[in-house]
Amino acid sequence: MLFVPLRPPILVARPRDWTAVATWILLAGLTIVFVVIALLVRLPDAWISLAGGYPWIVRVVLLLVSLLIVRWLGDLAYSRLPRASFLIGRTLVFPEQAGRRSIKLDDIKRIVVALRPAPAYEVFVAVMYDETTHLICATHQVGGPALYAAVARRVARVQRVQARQAAKRRHSPNSAT
Repeated sequence: MLFVPLRPPILVARPRDWTAVATWILLAGLTIVFVVIALLVRLPDAWISLAGGYPWIVRVVLLLVSLLIVRWLGDLAYSRLPRASFLIGRTLVFPEQAGRRSIKLDDIKRIVVALRPAPAYEVFVAVMYDETTHLICATHQVGGPALYAAVARRVARVQRVQARQAAKRRHSPNSAT
């Protein structure tokens, strides 16, 4: 069975600046184009017969698929913004002064909320195992709290797996003590 996740594989925290607004306007225009195409396109007879002779069912499915595609394209476009932070797979990518930096979730000890001076105020900070810290994004960014929750869940999962593996190594009969 083909599995298509409804959530994009990229989780993005985007800034509230003109670049995000311009991207949003472009995505709104793309959505309008997709909706007009889905409503006006001539439907193949085979599709209508699959829907039991109801063309509106095919149009609703086309609309939903087009909205899903726009959402995926939107997250991809937002992830390319200069001040956006995003999580893709097991890699967290965030802006730094010299460009972008990516770190593996396995290298993060914990993620915390820290206070900073204006304009950021509260920010999410990743604490590494060597006690270095990296500013990920501000809490007020669109998608920031969701990014924090996803990273915190995945870091906790990685730590649970590492703890289980360490316990297994300690209690295995082959280990030298």
